[in-house]
Amino acid sequence: MIFGPVRTSRIAYRRRGEENLFPQDAELNWAAVHSYPAGVEKRAARAAAIVPFARAAAQVSAQGAVTLGKLQAT
Repeated sequence: MIFGPVRTSRIAYRRRGEENLFPQDAELNWAAVHSYPAGVEKRAARAAAIVPFARAAAQVSAQGAVTLGKLQAT
């Protein structure tokens, strides 16, 4: 999905002194370090392989509801 935000709820398993565990994240292939959907990242990577990062970010932003900055296209 590349068009618009998605809202969902999830369950966190918690233990005192430990980081929260979100088992559904692995099932849905959600990585903690990524802030954009896989479709957006794929389009940015394809564009950045051909044109400069600023132009790649502008191309991806023009294709959907997300605004991608130059540094996010790297």
